[in-house]
Formats: sequence, C-alpha cells, structure tokens
Amino acid sequence: MDVVLIDDFIDPYHHLQLLESRVQKEADEKANEKREHQEVERLKVKVQKLRAKKAWLEQQLKQQHAKVLTDLDGDDNSLPDMGPQELVQLVAETQKKKFEELIQAYRLTGITVTTPEPDITRVCWDTAHKGTLCEPYYMEIQHKETLRILRHSLPYFVPLETVSQTLLNTDFKKFVASMSEYLAAYVNRRQEIVMLQKKYSDILIGEVESSHAADFVQFQLKLQPESEQIIEAKLTYEQLTDIIPTKVRIKVLLRNSANASDVTISTQDIKHYKQCFHSMELTKAVGEILD
Repeated sequence: MDVVLIDDFIDPYHHLQLLESRVQKEADEKANEKREHQEVERLKVKVQKLRAKKAWLEQQLKQQHAKVLTDLDGDDNSLPDMGPQELVQLVAETQKKKFEELIQAYRLTGITVTTPEPDITRVCWDTAHKGTLCEPYYMEIQHKETLRILRHSLPYFVPLETVSQTLLNTDFKKFVASMSEYLAAYVNRRQEIVMLQKKYSDILIGEVESSHAADFVQFQLKLQPESEQIIEAKLTYEQLTDIIPTKVRIKVLLRNSANASDVTISTQDIKHYKQCFHSMELTKAVGEILD
C-alpha cells in the first residue's frame, strides 16, 4: 500500500487559482509593455513635431529679420546663413545705422531725432498752425534687439499702441510720419476751434463744445449780429487724422422773440452750409457761410 504524504497532495482548486494568477500576471506584464511601447512611439512623434516646429520658427525668424533689414537698409539680397542670435545682432546694428541717417533727414521736417544715449533715441514733433508754433511732443525709444517706447508726451487718444505694434519695429520712418500726421491733425482741429471763438465771438451763442480730441465740435451761430435766426452745427471727424469734417448736421433755430414766419433760411441754404463744412477747415467754412 502506497503512502501519500500530505505535502505532496495539492488541491485541484488551489492549483487552478495559481495558474490563473500566473496567467493574469503575464497578461498584465504584456499590457504594460504594450502601453510603454505606445508611449515611447507617441513621444517619438512628439519629438519629431517639435523639431519640425523649431526648424519652421527658425526659418520664420530669419525671414522676418530679412524683411526688417530690407526695410531698413533697402537691400533685398539674401542673408548669409547665420543663427538667430547673429541675425538679431545684425538687425540691431542696421537699425542703429539707420537712426543716425534719420537724425539728419528729419531736421527740416519739423521732426527732430536725437540719440542722448547709445541705446536711446528721442523724437520731438514740433507742431504749428497757420505759421504759429504750438507745443512740441516727445518720445523716447530704446533700441536693443527690438525697439521699445520708454516714455512719451503724446495725447492719450492718439492710437499709439496700435500704430507701434504695426510699424515701430518694421518701418520706423512710417511710424514717425504716422505720429506726425495724428499730432498735426489734432493741433489743426483744436486751433481752428480757438480761432472760431476769437474771430466770431460776436455772433456765437454760448461756448463752442468739443471733445478732448477735437474730433467732435458743436456750436450755435447767428448769421447776422441782429438776426433772430440761429444755425446749430454739429461736426464729426471720423478719423483722428482728418482736418475736414466727415459728418455735418445743421439745424435752424429761432430766438425766443421770433416765430416760424421769420425763418428765411432755405433748404438750399442748409445744403450750401454743409458743402462749406465738408470742403473747408472750420473757420474758413464759417467765413464762407457768412459772406
């Protein structure tokens, strides 16, 4: 009779559990290996995309610097093969050279460009109205890798941020000229209002009302010193570079002692008044209306 030791006896159910556990462990290991392989492949693809993006950005940087150099130096020859840092340095040197040339070019245009420090450019816009000097406006610009406005005295309504984003680092000449146009137009509109109040104070009713940018003006005017008829004009300058109104509204009013039968201003007269304002500066238009 054979003797069976208890240690040699294995419960079939327990043996099945051991096998299932081993199979599950091997399945988990294979699943982990598959996930790791997929992650490695995903990272490889990501690295390839990042390398491609880096190459594209470097090319865009080179093309952008080439455009800046062309705008500044007027040379459309191909750039030598160089790295981004070398290109940045080349652009900075070209800008500095161009600034030195601009200092002389602007002296006769009412614009003064100076360099009080090696990396600082100061621009001064002298303004005038009909031969009379008005206030100057200043701006200090730092030029290193790119141009950056440090401080300025321009009116708050001049769209400096918009214009600087578009032109400051791509076409400095146009940037300076654009600021000059805004300032000259503002001073012109403002001084026309001042002249209107001085020259026609005897026939103006009340004060001339205007916006801070002088791009909206409203006033009431007697056509004759003793006239019972008053015209109310509302003028709008849609662009801050306009010196002639783009929108004109005319209304005929009567003084308290007058009645509707006293109105002698015709529709044709109102049309003429509008044409004057649409085609002339403020004080000249009023003078034409009064003639």
